[in-house]
Amino acid sequence: MKKLQVPLIVLMLFAVVYGMNSVADMRQKQAKELAKQAEQAKRTAELAAAAKLPASEGGHGHGAEGKAAFPLPKSTGAPTAPVKVEIFINNTNSCHQGSVAPMEKVGKVYGGLTRVEWYGTTDPGVSARADKLKIGCEAGLVINGKIERQVDRNGGKVLLSFRGPAGDKYKMEDVYKVINSELKAKGKKPPAAAVAAEKVVTPGGPKH
Repeated sequence: MKKLQVPLIVLMLFAVVYGMNSVADMRQKQAKELAKQAEQAKRTAELAAAAKLPASEGGHGHGAEGKAAFPLPKSTGAPTAPVKVEIFINNTNSCHQGSVAPMEKVGKVYGGLTRVEWYGTTDPGVSARADKLKIGCEAGLVINGKIERQVDRNGGKVLLSFRGPAGDKYKMEDVYKVINSELKAKGKKPPAAAVAAEKVVTPGGPKH
């Protein structure tokens, strides 16, 4: 009987530890699910605020009753251009208006080598993709389908996220570097102005 007591105690201890680990795993999963639900609720609240609050109450320069604080430029360039630049921006928020001119210039510098498309992030038809790209309801830049890119910085390669406005996580010279690289990869020569632009340190756009 004494010989059986030791294995039984071990088994009981194992069962207790296993049960504690299972509870911990379950709580961890519950915490992740709650965090996911909180993020979704935050996203819903942001969209609701952008759509309903006037500028005097929104605190971030939102257009009255969710109306555009500034117009989105028209898309430029041929749909078959070797580089496609998709600009996601919340144009109900005047904080992002300063980002428009530098990005419009990109289309002018490259001409027919780029297709530049503009998307308002508070548009229900756009918000689903903006969420998938983890842009949220503010701003982001997608170049040939990618929102994260390897960029030359100080003699090395750095992985940059193009989420947010220019000047936040990336600068305009980074945009030119990526587009120039994409053109070269497709056997196209970047315009001289674009090559010069990637070497000029610009202040970038306004931070939100």
